[in-house]
Amino acid sequence: IFQWVLGEDYHISLKRILDSLADELENKFNAKCMVFVDTGPLSDRAVAVKSGTGYIGKNTSLVSKNGGSGVFLGYILTDLELEKTKTSDDTCGSCKKCILSCPAGAISENGFCTEKCISYITQKKGVLTEEEMTLMGTDIFGCDVCHKVCPKTRVIEEEINADDIFPLAEEILELDNGKFKERFGNTAMSFRGRNIIRRNVICALSNIGTEESLELIKRYTNDDSDIVSKTALMAVKKMEK
Repeated sequence: IFQWVLGEDYHISLKRILDSLADELENKFNAKCMVFVDTGPLSDRAVAVKSGTGYIGKNTSLVSKNGGSGVFLGYILTDLELEKTKTSDDTCGSCKKCILSCPAGAISENGFCTEKCISYITQKKGVLTEEEMTLMGTDIFGCDVCHKVCPKTRVIEEEINADDIFPLAEEILELDNGKFKERFGNTAMSFRGRNIIRRNVICALSNIGTEESLELIKRYTNDDSDIVSKTALMAVKKMEK
């Protein structure tokens, strides 16, 4: 799990920043504004490319001028007349770091396979296949490898100790809905809900493959959640092969 998940959901924090800018445009120029962060009628990436913010890289994400692909996107629709900007003519060139570094081989010169993407798998609903469980490795939510290895990405190391913020696997599995919302309610992973995250924890434990993780998984083979119990049963079968 990565630091962007541990902090406040970027949909909330980025919208707050854009709302502030929209208020300023409305107050100073009497402009009408609508703010969107991953929720609007237009593609955030397409808007960013049109605005000259960056270009679409080999990892299929926007590669921006100032932050590489490690950025969050949002946009403002306004009736304010703005100067037209030139689109970026930059490219990834011969760089293949994201292709070579993708743990699941989801990125290639021919494009992007969503079904193999670990970030996609960790957010997917329902019970995963054994192959998907294995692809997840020890990731609980998201991946970000393709962003981190991009030479154009500015990685800012925050003073965050994940051990102090992120609970142990057993604690996550034991969280009821109320406790889950209390702990993770304002984070980016909360939208998928408690049982998807618990499912992912079991997948991660099965890939760790220790006797201790197996014993912990066995405790959830009869869980009230169908997703969790089926995942636990699959994990036990996979580990005892």
